Amino acid sequence: MGSSVRARIKEMRQRLVRRTHRILPRFRRWARAVDFWIQDHHVAVVIAMFALLIVGAGALLWMDWDAVIGLAKDLAPVATIVSIIASALLGVIKWFGKRRAARLARKSTTTTVPHTREAEADRSASAPSTPSGSTEGEDANGEG
Repeated sequence: MGSSVRARIKEMRQRLVRRTHRILPRFRRWARAVDFWIQDHHVAVVIAMFALLIVGAGALLWMDWDAVIGLAKDLAPVATIVSIIASALLGVIKWFGKRRAARLARKSTTTTVPHTREAEADRSASAPSTPSGSTEGEDANGEG
């Protein structure tokens, strides 16, 4: 009885190890997909973030009016914080735009097909009339 319990525990442990080893690659694929999606839709993401900020500020005004009046007395620090957030979001837009451009540039360079060579390009400059580039009557040393 003790060996069957040990075997079941060992099997459960092995299953757990297999599943946890699959989590990291799965997370990497998911994070990469999210990263690419944000790069492709960075303007919409930033607009949505601004909309959430405005909704949050509106909820603050509606729910806790006294706190808003206290913040209005200290308007300068609030304006500073808002400008920092806005510049950070605009920086994020620029960063994702650069990453997207770099990714698309890499993608376009790796998918290019090499040009086919024409028969004229294979001919030797010294003997344009012969297709193989060798002249008749020459030996291996190039002497005729």
